[in-house]
Amino acid sequence: MSTTEAPFIIAVIREKEKSLLGDNEITRIMHASSASEAREVLMSTPYAVFLSDGTSVPDALVRALEAEFAWLQDSLDDNDILAYIAARYDVLHLAQAIIAYASNVPHIQYATHIGTLTHEMLYAMVFTQEYVASKESRFWLACVQTQKKAIAEQVWNMPFLFESMRRVLEDRLTALAKTPLTRALAQHVQSRHAADKAWQKGGVHADVAHYESEWDSRAIALVRELRFEPVGYDPIVAYWITREMEVKKTARMFAALTHARV
Repeated sequence: MSTTEAPFIIAVIREKEKSLLGDNEITRIMHASSASEAREVLMSTPYAVFLSDGTSVPDALVRALEAEFAWLQDSLDDNDILAYIAARYDVLHLAQAIIAYASNVPHIQYATHIGTLTHEMLYAMVFTQEYVASKESRFWLACVQTQKKAIAEQVWNMPFLFESMRRVLEDRLTALAKTPLTRALAQHVQSRHAADKAWQKGGVHADVAHYESEWDSRAIALVRELRFEPVGYDPIVAYWITREMEVKKTARMFAALTHARV
């Protein structure tokens, strides 16, 4: 990892913000009559580079986000900020590895290549005894050991895994949050998890897409609220969240168009 200074990275981030989709592009995609028409809109944006080889829109959106993370990974000199940004993906991949282990499937398939836990690290942690413990890895190893113990005792189930992953993510974000925005987003995740539990218990009924969109909108509102009073690396976190939410929103719009066509 290079030792690029924060002011320089933030200056680059300000330039990158100019490549975010504008209201015009969002409106055109939203009101497109077909997925192909909406794709043409994306072809006039920076996303075109990920679509030029005929890649599907969902895959191109993921590749674009992976490219952003790879750039941050190469540029950031603060491991905690990178870990904060990657926390949800690391937890997701850890859960996928544990599910594979519980199912006696040695091959792990991951949703993305975003994260600080590499596939090799996860495989060693979950499937072997060869992982060398460090201050950083002990955080994850404790969770893995709890899950493997439950699997061995045949008391393991998916709700147990999901609840554990929620706690791991909350603990991870809280420990890494050092600034107003990172603390606010960590609290946002805790509130989201509490709402998820109520929803799953039948206390709240809502359309899944609408429910997801509402929580994403709240995250964006936090980013906008704190954007002009940046502390430390907050502008980088703000950009990442904004880009991530843009990808999710765009993917939802394309999914709706594809479903409507079917």
